[in-house]
Amino acid sequence: MSISLAGSDAVSLTVPGTPEPDYTLQDIILTSVAGANSGDTKITANPATPGAGNKYVYKLGANFTAVTYGQSVANWSEFTSGADIAAGTNTKITVCEATAGNLAVGRGIVTIVKK
Repeated sequence: MSISLAGSDAVSLTVPGTPEPDYTLQDIILTSVAGANSGDTKITANPATPGAGNKYVYKLGANFTAVTYGQSVANWSEFTSGADIAAGTNTKITVCEATAGNLAVGRGIVTIVKK
């Protein structure tokens, strides 16, 4: 173990063998097929359910939505894998796994297939 001081207020502690946290978005594999109604799409996610305490959310658009780890996705729509989504004129969907605090920890993208 080593301790270092930087400036008058900062302290750094290094413990050998302690893994660094992983701040990368987890991959969500998405599949799109035509939905039941005209303009609808059915999106399935793998994994089908998010991690414990998390949820899936989505955003539609003409382009995929850029997302970074820990970014707020509070204004996104809730997503259920396998449910139909009315896509309208949109051609792309971005799905995120979000924590209970609505922070992105996973992301998947797919081009929409509509009925």
